[in-house]
Amino acid sequence: MQRNLAVRAAIAPPKDRNKIRKEAFQLRKQLGLPRDAFVDIVSLLELALPVIDPSFNLLPVPDKELSGRYAETRPYEHAIYVKESVYDAAIRGGGQARMILAHELAHYLYHSPREISFAYVNRNERLDSNVDSERQADIFAAGDKVDVSGISKGKGFAGPMKHGLHRGPMTHGSKSKRVSGSMGMCSNPGRVFKGKVLPGHMGVQKVTVQNLEVVKIDAEQNLILVKGAIPGNKGGLVTIRNSVKA
Repeated sequence: MQRNLAVRAAIAPPKDRNKIRKEAFQLRKQLGLPRDAFVDIVSLLELALPVIDPSFNLLPVPDKELSGRYAETRPYEHAIYVKESVYDAAIRGGGQARMILAHELAHYLYHSPREISFAYVNRNERLDSNVDSERQADIFAAGDKVDVSGISKGKGFAGPMKHGLHRGPMTHGSKSKRVSGSMGMCSNPGRVFKGKVLPGHMGVQKVTVQNLEVVKIDAEQNLILVKGAIPGNKGGLVTIRNSVKA
């Protein structure tokens, strides 16, 4: 017997990525937040948004009341319900919890019941991102800046050029094109200082890449999508922190 592969999907009015990002920045401007400033999402929902929409409420509830969900937007009640554990994590600055609340804020602003329609689609097919309500909410919520630290790839033994030392003359007849020249000082102090970069092992060092943009957080699969290069090999462990320069 063939299994039914159709699933119910929420379809929203079309909005492309650029329009959503523009509207997100307009909301920042309306709330007096700089374009790349760190957003305290809990304060925004509890203090700033009620100024614009006095009927709105952010309601933390016991985790068991939202079984299988981290949060839920109920437009008819003008409220966002959130698990207490997620609410507490967002107050502490947890990236995943903050992303969840920002995601629900997008649903509250964009996806009223009057604007959402439902259709059954093949489980293996993906909706166009311009009409996928979940995708729209992810785009709205993304944009946090983070610093990513990890252990860089090992590159074995490397000579002086890769370690940043100057090359020799590149003229015809030169015998020191890719070798380092004299490193000693004059008669005073007459030595090479400790810590001088020399040929040797390269890589396998702690490296931090700053100010990367969070594109999406998939809370169900515990994944964070970051735009840009991060240090280390595939499958390596990294540490993600709020950006110190955002």
